[in-house]
Amino acid sequence: MPALLLALSLVVISHSGILIRFAAADALAIGFWRMAFVVPILFLMLLQQKQWNLVPVLRRRQWAGLFLCGFFLFSHWYSWFLAVQQTSLANSMVLFAISPVFTALGAWFFFREQISVRHVAALLCCFAGVVALFRGSLALNPAQLRGDMLGLLASLLFSAYVLVSKGVRAKLANIPFTLVTYSFSGLMFLAAMQLKSVPLTGYSAQAWLAFAALAAGPTLLGHALFTYCLQHFNVNLMNILILTEPVIASVSAYFILHEPLNSHQLLGFAVIALGVFVLFVPWKKGVKKPEAAS
Repeated sequence: MPALLLALSLVVISHSGILIRFAAADALAIGFWRMAFVVPILFLMLLQQKQWNLVPVLRRRQWAGLFLCGFFLFSHWYSWFLAVQQTSLANSMVLFAISPVFTALGAWFFFREQISVRHVAALLCCFAGVVALFRGSLALNPAQLRGDMLGLLASLLFSAYVLVSKGVRAKLANIPFTLVTYSFSGLMFLAAMQLKSVPLTGYSAQAWLAFAALAAGPTLLGHALFTYCLQHFNVNLMNILILTEPVIASVSAYFILHEPLNSHQLLGFAVIALGVFVLFVPWKKGVKKPEAAS
């Protein structure tokens, strides 16, 4: 079951870039309303599962960890939204694909998780596949430099969120963790909106639809499930699988938007598939599976 949930989270998260473009609103407004739609649902789920009593008894160190998770999530989303708006989607996706490298280094440093030769080979294949996938649309445009730097920052911040979440999630149920983390993140978006005088309302029907879709899909199903899976899988394994997101997004665009697939994209699919093959096929040959997160 955790494997299916991880696959579902990757499928849903892969569509966030399209929804951000569809929203056509200020990045802070996108982030705030994304959280504002999700937090009440999580609160109801907390009550329904009778887990509310788990929140008041959190220790000071846990509150600090949850605040840090909320900060990194807020910072990641804000920089990612800006990157998608200020550079090409291709550039932002390739730069975000660097995050598994940051995560692997952090997992080794903080959790002593070793990255095997097989993990390295899979990572290199998947990253090469992402580059091939977007080769035709990559552009080194000085006008997009700020967006490119924000994409790289978003990559680093996502790794920080994953690593901190892994430590906090080890002793906390998923719904209380997600509710508190998203609440902190939402409050940070709200504070930033007030500081920058970004309006809370007055957006188009298309923007509201995108806010709701981001909340229901990439946030509630995507990131929440991904965080849940941190307690079941090795961090490096999960972050290599993140590199399959561009493939999922491109295939969806082909079937839903009828966008054609060119030779660069087909080559990218093949190389990423090779990376996933390297990552998983040894499981069926009696080789020890990548260890679950402790």
